[in-house]
Amino acid sequence: MPLAPPVAALLEEGRDRALSYAAYRRLVAESIDGAPLYEKESQQHFTRLNHQRMSRLDKTAKLDEAAAAVVFPRPTLLLVLTEGWCGDAAHALPVLNLLAERIDNLELGILLRDEHPELMDAFLTGGSRSIPKVIVADAESLQVRGTWGPRPVPAQAIFAAYRADPDIDYDTYQLELQKWYNRDRSVHIQRELLEVLRRSAG
Repeated sequence: MPLAPPVAALLEEGRDRALSYAAYRRLVAESIDGAPLYEKESQQHFTRLNHQRMSRLDKTAKLDEAAAAVVFPRPTLLLVLTEGWCGDAAHALPVLNLLAERIDNLELGILLRDEHPELMDAFLTGGSRSIPKVIVADAESLQVRGTWGPRPVPAQAIFAAYRADPDIDYDTYQLELQKWYNRDRSVHIQRELLEVLRRSAG
């Protein structure tokens, strides 16, 4: 069996192929009006929902002032593995874009998970290809400085409760999760991402 390429090589390939946030948003939008990204109608359905969520958050999301205090002496890469159907990513990506716009030396790149399985398998969560997965790396050496994902701690608790209780159906879980995101207004995503960024900058 051939050895998997070193993580640095996978990250280099990922950085070179990554989409900007604007390009990712265009890809999702075009898949709704034109050729779909996914064969499964359920995935296309959630992609349409997430397009609406990201459009709303692009207009309404506001960063905490603590973001301005994060200093990166070297260029830093945020490489995100995701898919258009991922609801958690729809809430995280607009915030990541704001961070990249606000903080000097911070670059955001987005990859579709299923096009980069080897990179995804290097950053599993509990053995699972959970997304979104944010990889924080030095943009030049590609040394990994931290990771985040797939969702904020309180949202993960909702997910864990759903997985542990067979009486909770998927639609009920999705509704409760969306209610939490609406109430939270990106507060926990920002706090957790900023903590990872501060540690990586230190």
